[in-house]
Amino acid sequence: MPKKLTERGNLVSYFCFESFSEQVTKMGAKWIGFSNKSDLFLKEYRPTDRHPFFMLMEYMLLYDEAVLPEILDIVKKDQYDIIICDSYFGGACFLKQIVKVPVVCSHSSFAMSKTPVPEWMLVPGFHPQLDHCYQILKRICESYNIKEPSLEQVFTSKGDFNIVYTTQDFNGDDGVYEPDYLFVGPSIDRLREADDLDLSMTGDRKLIYIYIARKCEYSFFRFL
Repeated sequence: MPKKLTERGNLVSYFCFESFSEQVTKMGAKWIGFSNKSDLFLKEYRPTDRHPFFMLMEYMLLYDEAVLPEILDIVKKDQYDIIICDSYFGGACFLKQIVKVPVVCSHSSFAMSKTPVPEWMLVPGFHPQLDHCYQILKRICESYNIKEPSLEQVFTSKGDFNIVYTTQDFNGDDGVYEPDYLFVGPSIDRLREADDLDLSMTGDRKLIYIYIARKCEYSFFRFL
């Protein structure tokens, strides 16, 4: 994505891990790294319990709480036209209430319109780790004086605009549809040698599709 944006004359700042800095600069974008504080959080985070969904939500919320101050500091220094963030670790539901520019959510996995757990499992008091999630959520919203979203809104992470790297049919969620979501296909260039791939040799054996999601990231850019 940054390469396409820079090729069109946009100024792009990319916020991600240092291990990706070289790839970012090669695409013509400006690399911005995490501070020691954010890096320390990523290393020291320990879940309060092991419930699969609540543990994911807890990590997402604590990550947003740690990184949002850095993102807002970056936005204050430069006048960006758009912010593009990852859906799971981008804090889109918070950012779009705070900043004055559009927030684009990049759904590197399938976009979802609801949580994978029933509503009764999101009722406060159901699980201690769930209650901790609500405590973090309240703390974030009080810090920025914004409306408290539901945990489902945090999880589905719907921005002002949304990009999904597959087709609408393959995404498989009737609640996710255009024009709120733009289905753009693969986020990486296809290998030329794979264009004429012959799958007839598989016979009656099943084909398995493997999708590898990328790590969390942010892009900021200005139109020229």
